[in-house]
Amino acid sequence: MGYRLPKPKRYSAPIVLILAVFLTPLLVAACLGGTSPALGRTYQGAILQLTLEQMFSVPEVAYTEEDQTDSLIKPSSEGNELVVIHARIGNHAATRAQLDIDAQPAELRMDTGRYFALNTAEVKVPADGFYPDKDRFTPFIRGSQELEKDFELDGWLVFDVPKDSKAESLKWEAGGDIIIIDL
Repeated sequence: MGYRLPKPKRYSAPIVLILAVFLTPLLVAACLGGTSPALGRTYQGAILQLTLEQMFSVPEVAYTEEDQTDSLIKPSSEGNELVVIHARIGNHAATRAQLDIDAQPAELRMDTGRYFALNTAEVKVPADGFYPDKDRFTPFIRGSQELEKDFELDGWLVFDVPKDSKAESLKWEAGGDIIIIDL
């Protein structure tokens, strides 16, 4: 005497379609987990507009300087990591906007505190060896920049933060505008 398996239930096409429509976005969101809704959006101040394109946590940033020397940026301690943010800063209003990025660095507000963008020219060390992601996070947004109307800077900011910190917001003050973006 054997056991007879129950017949599978058949669902109508409308029910399957409804489930697919509602579950697909949830599955996509789960797979992308941690993606900030602020990424890809442009935030506008009186003079400047700021767009955050990408944000990653990385153990180091390797790059080639203009003089062709290889350099490396590493976290300040073993308990830290680097957060790199790809951003575009545009001047949409003034004839010229003067940005002193090193004097007024961007501020990344985390659940563990506030951290300023690194002056990458000051914290670099010589690099030796092979780095697979070399030059992936360049050019840097740094130094003093004059931005003509309708032009933008496109580059990367680097932050040294405690590992496993959660990003809450980014504050941009260089150039006269104060733009705060919730992450």
